[in-house]
Amino acid sequence: MLSKNALPISFFRILYQGVKIIYKSVHKSILEEVELSREAARIRYQETSNESPTVAGDISLSEAMQILNIRELDASQIEENFKFLFESNEKSNGGSFYLQSKIVRAKQRVDAEIKKQLDAPLVRKLS
Repeated sequence: MLSKNALPISFFRILYQGVKIIYKSVHKSILEEVELSREAARIRYQETSNESPTVAGDISLSEAMQILNIRELDASQIEENFKFLFESNEKSNGGSFYLQSKIVRAKQRVDAEIKKQLDAPLVRKLS
């Protein structure tokens, strides 16, 4: 039989072991959930399409084309619209620096797409 002092000590040991087991299982579950979330984000990031943002300005191609008011990737039309929009939104003309920066980002995105299309045949030839 256990003494009076041994009973509370045994109870706290059992309680401690129970809390320890629960902590480990919750900790493991959280780590698994975080890993699954990271994996899902990685898969989503890899599934980029023509409409997803890229490093060049973080805007989609369709948004860039809307900003520059173009329907197709024609270099002369892009340059003409870019110059017009950029000059129209100069601070001295009462324009906005924010709009100018959006126009520049749109031009960068469209230029990146044109470069990608021009480089595609070279990659095929090298393969």
